[in-house]
Amino acid sequence: SELPANEMLSSFAVQRLYILEHPSLDHYSTQSYIQALTWLMRQSTPLLIAASATPDGRDWTPRFAAQQHLPFVPACLSFDLRDDAIYAFRALYDGRAYAQTQTPTHNHTALVTLVPGLRGAPTRPAQPSSQSHPLEVTRLTPSISAETAATSGQLRHIAIQAPSPEEVELSVAERIVAGGRGVGQEGFT
Repeated sequence: SELPANEMLSSFAVQRLYILEHPSLDHYSTQSYIQALTWLMRQSTPLLIAASATPDGRDWTPRFAAQQHLPFVPACLSFDLRDDAIYAFRALYDGRAYAQTQTPTHNHTALVTLVPGLRGAPTRPAQPSSQSHPLEVTRLTPSISAETAATSGQLRHIAIQAPSPEEVELSVAERIVAGGRGVGQEGFT
């Protein structure tokens, strides 16, 4: 099926998108994610793996980086991959300070996580190519061991329950509506 982001990804010169599909990936499992990405890295050698610094992302990415000996920069506000290095802009001390870092990649796949909720868009290529290549979407089924697929009996998925809108924290809210005294019902409309 056609992905809604196809046009946007193509406009940023993304030529290939790999989608990993496996029943073990339906619900988060550290070992399933790591095994699936290890399998993908054996199939091709990507320049970059980017993930969100969500609780799940903060769980599997450092383990994956350590197992694969990858240069890893967590919790980036922005980053650039150039000159065989990752140039990252990161917040320190809960956003009270910022740092620009440079991490050599030594021609290995780079791994970064991006802080959730960032706004903006990736930088478009300086010179749009005269040849427009359609986005090639490849769906793959990774090899995940039966023990990992069964989560070794350690974890069992029961259910996912979304919090009520009143319980959502402001830092992760998609939209915040606020008003001062005197706004009244009409002002919020």
